[in-house]
Amino acid sequence: MLLSEEDATSAVEHLARAVRMVIPAAVGVGVSLLDEQGKRLTRAATDEVVGTADDLQYDLGEGPCLTAWSTQTVQRLDDTRGDPRWPDWAWAAAELGVRSAVSVPLAYHGSSLGAMKVYATVPAAFTDQDADVLGLMAEAAATLLGAVSRRISRAGSASRSDRRWRAAR
Repeated sequence: MLLSEEDATSAVEHLARAVRMVIPAAVGVGVSLLDEQGKRLTRAATDEVVGTADDLQYDLGEGPCLTAWSTQTVQRLDDTRGDPRWPDWAWAAAELGVRSAVSVPLAYHGSSLGAMKVYATVPAAFTDQDADVLGLMAEAAATLLGAVSRRISRAGSASRSDRRWRAAR
């Protein structure tokens, strides 16, 4: 079975909606990835607040999603009004109404592909079990995205090899 990039992206969007349904405190769920030019962007967002909060992270260069992505560790933020790790983002997120968040990395064979996150409008909204569920969904998303990326990369390598072989003849 061949899975296209569009199919994988669609599956990730479905996973984000599933997370939104199974984590009751979540007001939004999103997946951040790199686009073709290497720019960070939100590929799946269940609610407008996700895109806005994510854009703030990208613009400010700080936040739980970016840290989860770069360190490949779970980042839990219980209150945007009292956490010193990302002061500029936390202040701006609190102004949006985001009070807590959990971000988990999208990792595939040791490579960091992005992050999946949930946002809530109340402090300390997420439990350890919520973080575990988010982590499981992120693993599924990373597997889909990583497998498609690997297949596309192999196809590109095969195409380049074929062109070199034809040129050498």
